[in-house]
Amino acid sequence: MVQTAPQSNLNTLRVLLLAALLGLPLPLASCGDDGGGGGTGESAQPNTSGDGGATTGDNTPTGGDGTSSPSRGCLDFDLLEASAKVPSNITLLFSVKTCDGDPRPGLKADDFTITEDDATISAFESRQTILPRSVGFDLYSIVLLDMSGSIIGSGSIPLVQNAARTFIDQVVVDQRVAIVLFDGRRELETLVDFTDDPQVLYDGIDSLSDYEPVDPSTNLNGAVEAALSMLDREARLSLDKINGGSLILFTDGTDQASRVSDEAILDAIDKTPHTVFAVGLGEEVDPEHLGAIGKDGAEFAATEDIVDAFNRVAERLQAESQKYYVLGYCSPKRAGEHTLALEVEGNRGDLTYDFAADDFGPGCDPTDFTLRDGTSAD
Repeated sequence: MVQTAPQSNLNTLRVLLLAALLGLPLPLASCGDDGGGGGTGESAQPNTSGDGGATTGDNTPTGGDGTSSPSRGCLDFDLLEASAKVPSNITLLFSVKTCDGDPRPGLKADDFTITEDDATISAFESRQTILPRSVGFDLYSIVLLDMSGSIIGSGSIPLVQNAARTFIDQVVVDQRVAIVLFDGRRELETLVDFTDDPQVLYDGIDSLSDYEPVDPSTNLNGAVEAALSMLDREARLSLDKINGGSLILFTDGTDQASRVSDEAILDAIDKTPHTVFAVGLGEEVDPEHLGAIGKDGAEFAATEDIVDAFNRVAERLQAESQKYYVLGYCSPKRAGEHTLALEVEGNRGDLTYDFAADDFGPGCDPTDFTLRDGTSAD
């Protein structure tokens, strides 16, 4: 018995013949398509990350949990300090951001590739190591809390305390924190001076339960100006390390004292090297002005959302602090002038450093880091 082709196959032949006669490109069936149905008509997209992840819109791979992997991105390195010392120690202090300006935390020692004079250095032989951030960087923050009459009168203090505790939980690991208060007075009130002891900070926050403002007005601009000066003074005391200061402002209103104009404080914000974040509570804040003060990030929240707002700022601040790295390794060079390059494998962007290997020899410990004043990091 003669078997006839299924109607769907005849239709396909007609399309192919017509395309050939008209000189059109021939349509190609997708791999594995047997005409049996069940398909969506869409071709499968390749997984280029190789680890069960996907890719972002710019083809930057992500891991299976949606976080960016270290490969195939664009990174901006900033070499802040470097040293080459006998026996053969190379130490690099640097920051890493994406080319969009976002901090790049979480890189490990084996994410980095080191070359000397364009030849890759064995990570095993060089013993390249990420040192604790604290050996080379002194990071510190001021939490500047508005304790004017409106905050006290609104009954928001318990929520402010809860938000501040959550903030401390996240950031005190990487830096020292001070808690500073303001109301309508010209002077700031230091509740807790710079410390990395969480319990001291918690005790200070707890003491706010029965706080009474001295001046119920709001010296917002003047308080920000004075807090920036505090950060400047702290920077001058940090001579043996690279320092970085941050200001986190919390307020529920606008400047009422008029000691410092809006224009003057925004000029100070523009000139400061410190990171500045702002959190605005309620509907009486001026979003435009507060957003300009928080040049590195501003959050606005209703009273019940204040903890989430502080959490978001804490996450940003934590990422900012974790963009800093101290990397040490042992160079195999024993004489002469050389150029090293450091990059993250698969990424565009690197840093370079020229060093002399005169008198280099064995006995290197990559964790042996000497501070600026000549004392050991230990």
